[in-house]
Amino acid sequence: MPRKTVFFIILSIFLLTVYLVFSGAEILSRPLINAIGMPFGTLISWIGIITFPFSIYFACKHINNPKTRFSKNYQTVLKILIILAFLWGIVGYYLADNWAFNFSSKSVFRGGVKAATYFWNYTYTIVILPILFVIVYGLHSVLKK
Repeated sequence: MPRKTVFFIILSIFLLTVYLVFSGAEILSRPLINAIGMPFGTLISWIGIITFPFSIYFACKHINNPKTRFSKNYQTVLKILIILAFLWGIVGYYLADNWAFNFSSKSVFRGGVKAATYFWNYTYTIVILPILFVIVYGLHSVLKK
């Protein structure tokens, strides 16, 4: 499948997840897997977090098919961001002790206030880092010319 086609499919999935999350769609709170208490919102958010760096990967031809040392370095950084995005749900489950990522004021770490702080910091980080990546990559591309 051509790179542009993959990019548009991934970008469409990302934009759909962003729309669903920010619109507060009813499907987000519906149970996906009752046995483990996972709502659709967890899966939809996870897909959105993963497709964000993937869309950057497929949008940048020089990263997708690197020919220079800088492009290879950018590709490596982006692959790390993709791995961190894939780990988001697992990290969230570990910290919250549930798939709905609900935290309470427990005195224990898992599912408690301190774990919630780590979860939100991790979430913000894996959303902000790809944005910073695009800014740095864009500036480098402009200054390189």
